[in-house]
Amino acid sequence: MLKVRQRNERPGGLYGGQGLCRVVEVAREGLSAGERDQAALVRLEAYVRETVLPRTRPNSMQWRRALEALGEAGGLCTARTVDSDGDYVVCTREAGHYDPADVPPFKGGEPGGWHKAGAAIWNDLGAACTPHMAV
Repeated sequence: MLKVRQRNERPGGLYGGQGLCRVVEVAREGLSAGERDQAALVRLEAYVRETVLPRTRPNSMQWRRALEALGEAGGLCTARTVDSDGDYVVCTREAGHYDPADVPPFKGGEPGGWHKAGAAIWNDLGAACTPHMAV
């Protein structure tokens, strides 16, 4: 910028007085790095809310991850278990749902009062389970 200013300071230069002021004003008015990052986060949040979340099935791990990314998973149960692949599966139902006496029918995928994540349904009595009370 300094070289451009020195080269064009003379009257009749490429930018003249007005053009150089405009260049400096545009550079000054541009978004700072923090403002660009904030704007990108706002666009990402809108994308997750409007595109990703509606396309995920409720009570799936993808749905839970989208809510966690938005910071809205605080009202979900925190019980977890280990599936047959050795991966942790976290319950995707609302907090406070657990009722061990409400045994699921195991037909139609209804969990009753037990935990659910995708196709997995479990209670807190399994060896690989971490009850929500212990987390």
